Amino acid sequence: MDDQIILSGYDKMQAMFDMPRMASVSISIAHETFTDHTLLLEAVRRFAATQGWLCFQSAVRCFGNNEDFSLEGDGHLLNAELVNAASDSLHIRQVGATWVASIYQAVTNAGDTYLADSVMQLSADQRLGKLEYQRLWKEVPGMGLAPVMARFLGFTANLGEVSK
Repeated sequence: MDDQIILSGYDKMQAMFDMPRMASVSISIAHETFTDHTLLLEAVRRFAATQGWLCFQSAVRCFGNNEDFSLEGDGHLLNAELVNAASDSLHIRQVGATWVASIYQAVTNAGDTYLADSVMQLSADQRLGKLEYQRLWKEVPGMGLAPVMARFLGFTANLGEVSK
């Protein structure tokens, strides 16, 4: 089904039921696999995150806009969700003895097209507010429209009040 037809119907329901706004977006996704923890940390540094969270073996660290954050001292990085000044999102997941780093970028006239809305999650660090994620939806054969992934956009205390 055409995204514009879906959005037209959704907009009518959104107003009646106070649902989150939804829009059509194009996202480019690149994945890189790491087997060396040192090389993974170098990639995190190159990403130049401005905010996010990192889960290590012995600690979870959250940081807001341009706060300093350390990548050392609490064991190996297990997973992370970061965003940079260009609003690109970096997701890191440990899979067995490797790590998969995925960069999500909003693009124009490229990438895959998704329907997107915004959802909030509670943060481990209350001073940063809630975590905001862009939830990405696709039409799934036999299921209809379904969320297929989400990308970290930042903390609400750093974004200002995010509206529905």
